[in-house]
Amino acid sequence: MSSFLEKHKDGHCGHILGLEFDKAGNLFVVDCYTGIYKVNITTGAVSLAIPANKPIDGEVPQLPDDVDIGSDGSIYWSDASAKFPLHKFVLSILGDTSGRLIRTNLKTGKSEVLVKGLRFANGVFLADDESYVAVAETFASRVHRYWLKGPKKGTAEIFIDNLPGYPDNISPYKNGGFVVNALISRESPDMIGALAPFPNVRKFFARVIALSEIALQKMYDAYPNSAVQFALYHLQHLDAALVFIQNHHYTALFYDRNGKLTKALHSTDGSLPATSDFAELGGYYYFGSPFNPFLSRKKISY
Repeated sequence: MSSFLEKHKDGHCGHILGLEFDKAGNLFVVDCYTGIYKVNITTGAVSLAIPANKPIDGEVPQLPDDVDIGSDGSIYWSDASAKFPLHKFVLSILGDTSGRLIRTNLKTGKSEVLVKGLRFANGVFLADDESYVAVAETFASRVHRYWLKGPKKGTAEIFIDNLPGYPDNISPYKNGGFVVNALISRESPDMIGALAPFPNVRKFFARVIALSEIALQKMYDAYPNSAVQFALYHLQHLDAALVFIQNHHYTALFYDRNGKLTKALHSTDGSLPATSDFAELGGYYYFGSPFNPFLSRKKISY
């Protein structure tokens, strides 16, 4: 198969969305199609720790997204959607509420849903004292917190609401704090927000997309060719979400461990479009994005 065709079959080739090290130095890799892998970076040994084809609370994960790991080895991870895989990403934008935060015990193999009903469950952050785990709900512009210790143990609540953008990853920061990466702003133009109050319009778009997919699939079945395969791939995929991203205002929101906003960084000139992740290292800020084929950095000016 040609490299062109391989590019448009990521359901077969895999698509990595999340990375996290455990205390033993093993790297956990989230493939949104097949599950979460454990990688021994010394020997190169790879094993499938959490397969994505097994039901959890009656639903098979469709889009494993991000992961964090407890000191006891518990795996906290987000299933962005229990309905749509990545190649149907646009349908998630149009109103899917099947996202979940899940905890898996690797010793027993048991998984449990901690938070459900999310509009695209995304970044996961485990507090430094492991008193709570947080998950970003992208298309509701908020962050949820699930208590692991204390008087509220076993309960969930909205931790941070009404964010100025759509949150992706939650990055650990100094002194137990964290950074919420709002990959795009909710300021105008914002097609996602504009469609939110109109469920019938969103249903209309979803049906048009579904019918278009059926027509394209029949065309491909009758006459397989790369052009139709290209159209099928991009019709609902993550790349198609760029249609909904009409502004390029990225915001990094810095919070302390209690959820108090301490500062914010803004990129409004389009140089960091749809940035989803953040890290600080060696006097630089580093920025990553699923839409850009490069890693960005900016020297910190104090």
